[in-house]
This record gives sequence, structure tokens and C-alpha cells, in this order.
Amino acid sequence: MRRTHKIIQAALLAALAVYVPTVTGQNGTLGLADGFLSFNTSTFSMQLVKDSQTLYSLSPAGSTFDFIPTDMMTARDNNGNYHLGDITFRARKVGTTAWISGDSSTARKKLTAAPVSGSTLAAANLSPTLPTTSLLNITRRWVSDSLGIQLLFDVTNSQTVAVEIGSLGAPLEFNNIFTGRTSTQTNTICSLFDPYIGADAAFVQVTPLLGTQPPLVVIPVNKTGSGMEAWRFLPESTSATPFYQSQTFEGLYEWQFHTLAYAQNEWVNVTPWNAPTSAILQPGQTRTYGLQFLVASSIRNIESTLQANARPVAVAIPGYILPTDQLGKLFLNYPSAIQNVSVTPAGALTWTTNTDAVTAGWVGFSITAHTWGRARLSITYADGTLQTTHWVITNPATKAISDLGNFLTTSQWFNNSTDPFKRSPSIISYDGQVNAFVTDDDRAWIPGLSDEAGAGSWLAGAMKQYVQPSAAEVAKLEQFINLTLWGIRPKFQRHC
Repeated sequence: MRRTHKIIQAALLAALAVYVPTVTGQNGTLGLADGFLSFNTSTFSMQLVKDSQTLYSLSPAGSTFDFIPTDMMTARDNNGNYHLGDITFRARKVGTTAWISGDSSTARKKLTAAPVSGSTLAAANLSPTLPTTSLLNITRRWVSDSLGIQLLFDVTNSQTVAVEIGSLGAPLEFNNIFTGRTSTQTNTICSLFDPYIGADAAFVQVTPLLGTQPPLVVIPVNKTGSGMEAWRFLPESTSATPFYQSQTFEGLYEWQFHTLAYAQNEWVNVTPWNAPTSAILQPGQTRTYGLQFLVASSIRNIESTLQANARPVAVAIPGYILPTDQLGKLFLNYPSAIQNVSVTPAGALTWTTNTDAVTAGWVGFSITAHTWGRARLSITYADGTLQTTHWVITNPATKAISDLGNFLTTSQWFNNSTDPFKRSPSIISYDGQVNAFVTDDDRAWIPGLSDEAGAGSWLAGAMKQYVQPSAAEVAKLEQFINLTLWGIRPKFQRHC
């Protein structure tokens, strides 16, 4: 059995190593065949697709490392594939209720380049690639400055009445595609990216997997107005190569400046990270949204890069998961003075200033947690900048461990004598969103009882007994060991 498993594993790895992405379905609409616009600045070397003016390549000056999946672009050049420079939005005329959507990736058309001067590298009006029902006129600009590259959207109300922007998002495409790459290739050319959904203080760090390459840092262009309100997953086809939303290409997200339209619809039953907002443009009014791309000298210097660019920085100790019996510390660094601090839900956290900061520029707070669940601490600075920090408040350790043991051996206790895979009785994987056992899943390690996912729950139940034993829980674990773990081994020659 083990030998067969190794043969199958080797065959899968070999197939993955020789995989070559191919274009399926419609012909490419991105315009790769018409060439590129190339620019070299003091901080970046970059290329735009000429027809779409979306980003094709982005490398730190003097480096060959590319943050964009350039080599996969021919497999991602169709309608519905998101690229850096695209935009999505929902808008409505003030006084109406229905949102009208726009998405520059849905039906691409060749753009006409606008005249540029000064620090503007490229610009184009996006009307050809947006629906004719769009209420907004949007011009995109790529601008170089002393800090890096700016991506700017000039959003204009083209109507004779006021228009409300209920959502506005900038898709971010970076090379997190592992599909068809060897482990060495993945480690050498790919990146992972993570957001801090901190309103005006938000940023995205794009970290090369190798660990020694300088990371990319994405921040709002303006102190206020371009902050990240949400981090929205971008839907794409899951059937076309390179297999979007798969184990080797988890997918892409967008930086959302406004989210009210989603909060009123798809997200109506969830609690957002930040309070949803919209923006109202009067007839002919233009508002500019934008992102700044910076290079940090190293992964360790991401926070110092933010500070050097006058961005708010927050550090929590021991972290943003805070038990009610533990005192937390929050340290803030920003040139503007703190004007107000508030919490949502009310009373979930309380705070007092402390003198623990030993470095100039930092302000310290002692944080006490009160109400179990999520909480948002909002800091408003004198210059109008809003920074949000997000907390998970838990029970004291002894109660949390007690609750864990009880849940594992009651709600998560799987007792089904007809289970065809002989997994009963056991502590099996559990889906908290639907409050049900996970008995079947495409990912075999999830519904099984081995590997990190399948074994995690019953291992946690066993370790709980080491520090906080319960006779009833131990009795159930003995059933699992005797009847399931050891009971099926002689018959199936499985190992855990």
C-alpha cells in the first residue's frame, strides 16, 4: 500500500513538473500581440500591455525579479482575467436603489492612449472597456515619482445628477501562481501577498518566497480617501488553466476603496472589517483614487519603510488575539497626533495610555478585552487619517481549553457505524459555517483522520487531556484509539 502511494505521488509530481499552460476557450482580448510599453524609473522597471495599459511586468530597478506572473500572461489574456490596472465599481444615481456595475476585465476593448507629460508615464480613458450603462467616466494614469510608481484613477460623474459610488476596487495581480512550476522555480520567482485592512493606514506586502529579495509594499496614494475598506476575493473561471482557486493558484483579490454596495447585498449577513462607505459625486465632479508601489530593502524593514513614508504603523503585543484575562499592549507610530480612539462593538475593549514605548515617535496603550468575539479599534489622527486595528477576543485559557475538549467530544464527535471508511467513532473534521461533519471533500486529507487536517482535531483532544483531563472525554478518546485508530489498522494496513 505504501509503495503504491509513493508511485502515485511520483506520477503526480512528474505530471505537475511537465505541465505547460495553454490558452483554452476564447481568443485573447488583452492585446499581447500588439506589444508593450516599457519604462525605467529610479525605483522600478515596468511594462504595460499596450492595448489595455494593464501591468505586464514590474521589477525593482536593477533586479530581474518580477512581481507579476509575466510568463503566465498568455494563459490569462481573456475576458474575466483580472490584471493590475483593472477597476471594478458599482454606482447609482442618487435617489435610486439599484446599483449599476462596471468591470474593466469583463469585455475588453483596445484603449486609446491619452497624451502624457511630466511624471505621467501612460494614461487612457477606460470607457471603451466599460459598459455603456456606466454612470462614471474613468481615466487611469500610471505616474512615476521619487518614491516609486503610482496607479491613479480619476473618477468623474458624467451624469447631470449626483451619482453615488457604492463600491470601487483595484484588482491586484501578483505572481502567486505555483501551477506547473518545480519547487525551485516556485521558490525563485513567486510571491505571497498579505493585506492589512486598516482603512487609511492599510497596506499590502508582496513577499518573494526566496526571502532574500526586496518586498513590494502597496499603500494608499493619499492620506485619506484611498484607504482599504475591504479585501475582496475576485471570481474567475476555475476550469481554465492555470486553474484559478486551486491548491497551486489560490486566486486574486482587490483593494476596495468603498464597499456599501456589497454590504447591502452579498455581505449583508456578515460583519465587515471596516464600516462600509460610499461617495457621492456631483455632476461633473472628479475624485482621484490611487495606490503607491514602494520597494522595501528587506522583509524586516517593511514597517520602517511605512514609517519613512509617513504611514501609520501599529504593533500589538502579544498580538491581536487577546484573552479576557490578559493585558495587551498596542503601540502606534504616526507623525500626526492621536485625536480620538473608539471601539466597535461598544465596550468590547478598554484602553489607557502607558509609558512603555522606549523609542521616540511611538505612543503606547494598555488594552483590556471584555466581550468575546471580534472587535475593531479605530484611531483617528489630527490630520483626519483613520487607522483601524482588528481584534479577536477570546475566553481565558483555562475556559478556552475546557470548551475545546467539550466541543470535540460532543458536537464534533462522529459516531456512525455505517461509515464506509470506518472512521467512527472519532473526532472528525467539522465545518463551523454549516455546523456539520466533513465526511466528503475533494481534498482527501480534510475528511480523513490523518495528515495535518484530519489528525489536528483528535490530536488537540488528546493534548487537552494532558493539561486538563476529563474522565468523560478520556473515555471517548479511548473508544477512538481502541475501535478506530488501532481497530482498522490490521485490516487496512493504514498508518496515522
